[in-house]
Amino acid sequence: MSFPDFRGTFNGNGHSIKGLYIKGCGLFESLTNATVTNLKLVDAYITMEDESSYPVGGIAGQINKSTISFCTFKGTVINGGDYTGGIAGRVLNGSKISNCKNHGVIFGKNYVGGIAGLADVKTTVERCFNYGATYGTGADKKGTLNFERPTRDVQTGQCGSSVNYVLYIKTGLLVLSGTGATKDYITGVSSSVFAENEQIKYVIVEEGITTIGDFLFESCKNLEYILLPESITSIGMGAFIECNSLREMKISDKITSIGEGNPATVAMFGFSFSPFGGCNQMMSFDVDKSNPNYSIGENGELYNKDKTKLVAYPSGNVSKSFVIPNTVTEILMGAIYGNTYLEEIYIPKSVKKAGWMSIMGCYGLKDVYYDSTEENWRKLNTSDKAFVGIFYLPKTATVHCTVCEHEKTEKGETVEPTCRYEGYTVYKCVECGHKFHSDYVNALPHKFVYDESLTASTAHEEGEIMERCETCNVLRKVKVEKMLAGYNTDAEYISGFNAGTSVDSFNSELSTAGFASFEINSTDDALIGTSSNVTFTYDDGNVESYEVILFGDVNGDGWYDGQDAVTVNMIANGMLTREQVGDA
Repeated sequence: MSFPDFRGTFNGNGHSIKGLYIKGCGLFESLTNATVTNLKLVDAYITMEDESSYPVGGIAGQINKSTISFCTFKGTVINGGDYTGGIAGRVLNGSKISNCKNHGVIFGKNYVGGIAGLADVKTTVERCFNYGATYGTGADKKGTLNFERPTRDVQTGQCGSSVNYVLYIKTGLLVLSGTGATKDYITGVSSSVFAENEQIKYVIVEEGITTIGDFLFESCKNLEYILLPESITSIGMGAFIECNSLREMKISDKITSIGEGNPATVAMFGFSFSPFGGCNQMMSFDVDKSNPNYSIGENGELYNKDKTKLVAYPSGNVSKSFVIPNTVTEILMGAIYGNTYLEEIYIPKSVKKAGWMSIMGCYGLKDVYYDSTEENWRKLNTSDKAFVGIFYLPKTATVHCTVCEHEKTEKGETVEPTCRYEGYTVYKCVECGHKFHSDYVNALPHKFVYDESLTASTAHEEGEIMERCETCNVLRKVKVEKMLAGYNTDAEYISGFNAGTSVDSFNSELSTAGFASFEINSTDDALIGTSSNVTFTYDDGNVESYEVILFGDVNGDGWYDGQDAVTVNMIANGMLTREQVGDA
């Protein structure tokens, strides 16, 4: 097997690297003909959880013909495979480790050591000290230079009918052994034997244990790592709540239940409780792809397999926005708990149930968008238990609700259309009480009649009149064509009236003659420049009919006189064209 080699000298000059977090083989994957000296790693976390054959170490995974001296490791090394050490995982071909110290906790499968996991016969190790703890899960647990677990400063006890524990106080290593389930606890009622224990840093659960009980590790604020065996099938509600230092959680394909909880506890709270609320170092969950019951989302959040239930959102995820998929119908109690990076959350209308404290401790939250009505938000945010509300939002957060789709409605009054407004029917949503209009009917046409003249038309310019609707009295302006635009050359009689005069004005103009009665049959719009039929009936019984053309100031000289009449007559007899009149 080949590794990327470092071939050179690295002198730390007594400096420390603090808070190193690596998913890999170590600070250096491999040293060949190299020297590393005078260096400290503090609060380091190095993990290679896949069951590969890569060696893993605090300073280097593998060293070949190389030297490591005056180096100190404080932290955690986790290897899912073989060859794991606090300083180096595997040491080959005459390499030398001297004056080095390990204060960390080292986990692996086979060949696990405080200084080195496995060293060949040509290796030199001198003046090295291991103050940490090692733990191997394989059959061959004792690796070269393996420092056994200390026998002093320990606590022992039971946390289940057939489950025992040993806590090594100096190193913070807690080992659970036995068979079956651990005990269920109730927060605030019957606290776990491990609750709020700040000495616990690492937990090893041995094969044979099947369940992590409710609230078992509640508020173990310094717990960094837990190794679960294949025999674990269930993680109880609130099991790791507010474990502020827990970085990772691997969900194997054998786990069938997460956060469901003891039925009696669920009955008391009214909801199941997410096991991981407030684990604000956890950036993502790791779910085995072959697990038939659980899956992860785009932000590393944990769901049941078909994503109808949001189990947990990683409190350490740095994303500012979280969109809950519209497949989700339930949010587990404490699912979005203690994430201070989130600024906005989108909740779909598909969510019908949310546990108490579903959103809590998210102090950076500014906006919550809920895809339904305010009424439905109030229903979702109301508990039937003795709690104030479901969502514990900071004062900085604003809830935005969308409009209801009104799928269940009842019919109200019908408003008839007018010539000004459409008609419609009023409906009311029986779920939210919102009223809205539907079934629109087009507005009726206006009935416009002449109201007044605004500008007289001439042979040169259009005029303008005002019309009024007989039904609603709305007014509109109408353009009037130039004089003679609608002239009928077959007219037999020409009469002059003032600008804007309609044929209806004949009544007042002719009635003064007193020698005949008359009837007017208007054509077109009965305005100046258009023709009408006028029938005169005399006292002696004679009847005369004329087609009359109304005219005004045809030539635009400001007068209504005989010249205008002559002009119209000349047009009627073909002596002038309309264009010529327009140029006059």
